[in-house]
Amino acid sequence: MEIFRAKYGVAFDVGPFVIQKRSFPDWAASGDWTPATGDTKISKDYGNVANATNNPAAIGGTGSTGWKLTLTSTEMQAARIFGQVVDAATKAVEDYAFVVVTYGHPSAADPFDFSKSLFDQLQPDAGIAQAGGGNSITLRAGAPSFDLTGYVVCTGAGTGKEQFRRITAYNTTTKVATVASAWDVVPDNTTDYVVIIA
Repeated sequence: MEIFRAKYGVAFDVGPFVIQKRSFPDWAASGDWTPATGDTKISKDYGNVANATNNPAAIGGTGSTGWKLTLTSTEMQAARIFGQVVDAATKAVEDYAFVVVTYGHPSAADPFDFSKSLFDQLQPDAGIAQAGGGNSITLRAGAPSFDLTGYVVCTGAGTGKEQFRRITAYNTTTKVATVASAWDVVPDNTTDYVVIIA
């Protein structure tokens, strides 16, 4: 079994990998096996296995025995994805298994995004709020376009200063962050804030 690391919620090519021919020491090339619907299944976070959207595809080139499998962005929305490739009908190849461990999202196995700097992740946003509500704050217009759910927003200077709330929902379009409990003093467009990883 192979283990891969990939970003949460982003389509990912598992591989390259090789599959051994059944009862032979040789690796399978495209002429040895044609994957069929149902041969490839995945389990997201230990849930029931289900057919994967795609089957393995042979990597081209003379003499190639390499394969890849594209998991969709929806299939990548889990902390861990277990995959199995089993030639159920012809048994032309040996079984193959893999695990994808995700990063870069609060629901991933590792919330840190290795494609970004540590500083950006510890403090993904700061600025002056556009507005506030009983249990929300509208971050600046240029606030991140990635999900901030699970992060903590801290208010600094201005109305409603020195409060800390966990973000329970975040609209990447409107920049409205819903917080876990009502503000003691509702922030407004004078409120400095910083968003940090919890």
